[in-house]
Formats: sequence, structure tokens, C-alpha cells
Amino acid sequence: MNVRHPVWLQAVGAPGATAFALLFALESTTRALVASVVPLQVLSLIGDPAGVSLVYFLVSGLGLLMNFTIPLLVRLISRRFTYSLGAVASIAAALLLAGETLAGSAAGMLLRAFGAACFAICLNLYILDYIRGRELNRLEPVRLLFAATAWTVGPALGVFLWTRVGHAVPYLASAGCALLLLGYFWFLRASDNRVIVRARSPAPNPFLQVGRFFAQPRLRLGWLIAFTRSAWWVMFFVYVPVFAVEAGLGAEVGGLLVSAGNATLFLAPLVGRVVERRGVRFTIVAAFLAGGCVTVAAAAVMPLAPVLAAALIVAAALASMSLDVSGNLPFLRSVRPSQRAGMTTVFVTYRDVSEVAPPGVFALILAVLPLPFVFVASALSFFAGAWFARFVPRRM
Repeated sequence: MNVRHPVWLQAVGAPGATAFALLFALESTTRALVASVVPLQVLSLIGDPAGVSLVYFLVSGLGLLMNFTIPLLVRLISRRFTYSLGAVASIAAALLLAGETLAGSAAGMLLRAFGAACFAICLNLYILDYIRGRELNRLEPVRLLFAATAWTVGPALGVFLWTRVGHAVPYLASAGCALLLLGYFWFLRASDNRVIVRARSPAPNPFLQVGRFFAQPRLRLGWLIAFTRSAWWVMFFVYVPVFAVEAGLGAEVGGLLVSAGNATLFLAPLVGRVVERRGVRFTIVAAFLAGGCVTVAAAAVMPLAPVLAAALIVAAALASMSLDVSGNLPFLRSVRPSQRAGMTTVFVTYRDVSEVAPPGVFALILAVLPLPFVFVASALSFFAGAWFARFVPRRM
């Protein structure tokens, strides 16, 4: 007797955008549950926003060095085991953070960044192996839509659990999601229609690829756009909760603001339509300009009207989400098939650098200026991004 399985079950167990999007959603849930809790925990342990910036800067700097070992791990133990190692690192990070000590928190933050980098490098390589051409334009909004629920519910839920139930609860929930992610990843490899098969492209030496990457103007531009977008989100995740506490709105409001900003991910399909109709360049330039204007407006009203500032910064997240949909496309559409593995390894360093450079700059700013100037600096970076995005090819 023939049994027709549900369409959704066939989709999540077969090669294609749905399976990759679900992997991304599970990874997002793992990180989202503690995204707002970690900066609040560090703030409670140190008691000063400048100290929070310094911790993030030091941890992110070490994380950047660690992440350059990931391609070497792929060469030694294979891509699938490196992805699995990322899940194990995420579980260990959650357990260390649950201890609520400064040393444990720093170590957990470092492992958390390492795990995220493992996920990013390996999943991007799998996507480039299976997804081609303009189908990439459609994958990005679908992937973000799958993750929308995680990033909408996760930050607020994590802070609620941290403040009302127990400080270890959101971290244990994050560890559980990482374990589920690991199980689904290996299910894909074991299913009849395998998604996770032997890598088609080997992992190159990352240090030899950096010069080749930045010698290509389009790849260089794609990296710069992705870095600017990611740096804004680093500011949003770390300093919006800090702003909420400093302004007297409370930690739970900070979590709600981060969740509200991430709720804009539900509009990703609409942005995808704009990309299809108006093009990648128009979408990126418009998003940079709009996000910069609203972010600087939020900074201007923070001292007098923190509630209005909170609403504006959430509105700015809509522009940044538009860059999530379109910002990776200049790279994905420009990289040569023969260079995918090596160039992807270099490209994803934008995440690591964006977690190092902004906290370092913000630590210097906060040493002499109040918190709103962190948001001013982020707005200026968006205006610079709009200027450089003018060079994205019109036909893309």
C-alpha cells in the first residue's frame, strides 16, 4: 500500500531551500533565547556599559582568531563533523553561561561565537553546493521567514525566564535547542534523500584566500555591505537592552524591544518582492539610508523621550532586516563557482569582525560620551554603507 506523506514532511527531509531554512531556524532559536540575556548578565556582573563593551571586544577578538581555525577543522574532520562541533560548542557555551560568573560568561560567549561561525561557514557552503543563480534571491527571504518566530519570541522569552523563573533556565533551553539541531542535522544525512552528503568542494586554507578575496572589487563590496549590516545588529542586540536598563524601562522591556525588532523578519517575503522588482542595489541603498536616518533620530530623542527612542530604534530594525534579505546577494551572485569554498570562508568573517570592531569603537565612545552616541555612530556607518552600495551592479 502506497502512503503519501505530508508535503511538509517531504520538504524538511529532502534537499532544497526548506531543509536549509529549517536548519537556520533551529540555529536561530539556539542563539535567540540568550541573545538579550547575555549582555544583561554581563551588565549585572560589571555594572557599567563601558565595561560591557570591553568584555565584548576582548571576547570577540579571541573569537575571531579561533574562527580562522574552522576551515582547517573542515579539512581535518570534514564539514559535517565541523557543523556538529558547532552544536556541541553551543551546548557547552550555554552551560558555562548558566553559572553566572564573569569568567564563565566570557568563556561561554567565546564558545557561542565559535559555534555560530561553524554553523555559518558550513551551512553557506552547503547552500552554495545546492542552490543556484536567482534561486538564491528566493532562498534568503524564506530562510529569514523560518527564523522569524525564533528571533521574535526568543529574546523576550529568554529575559522573562532569566528574571522570573531562574537565571539558568534560558541557557538550558538554548542547550536543548542545540541538541535538537544536532539531531536534525544528522537525520538529514541519514534520510533517503540526503541533504548532508560528502562535500563537493574541499575546504581551502583560509589564509591563502584572503588576498584573492579582497583583490576582487565585487567580493570586497559584498563583504563591506554585510559587515555594516551585521555591525548594526551587534549594536542592537547589545546596547538596546543596556539602553532599556539605563533609561529605567527595565530588563524585560529591553528583551521585548529586541524581540519587536526581530519581528520585522516576518516581512522578509515582502522585501524579497522588492528585490525581485526593483533590484538588489535599490533595496540596499534605500535600506541603508532609511535605517541611518531613523537610528540617528532615536539617538537624538533618547535623553528626553526614551519610549519614543525605543519605538524609533525598532523601526530602524525594519531597514536592517531589509539588508538581511538583500545584503548577502552581492557576494552570492558574484562569487565564481570554482572559488565558492575559499571565498565563502573569507566572506563569513564579516560576522566575526563586526563583533570585534564595533564594541572596541563603542568602548572608546563610552569612555568620553553618553550611550546615545553609540547609536549615532551606527547611523553614520549606515550612511557610509549607502554610499558604497551605489557600486552594486544595476543588473543584479
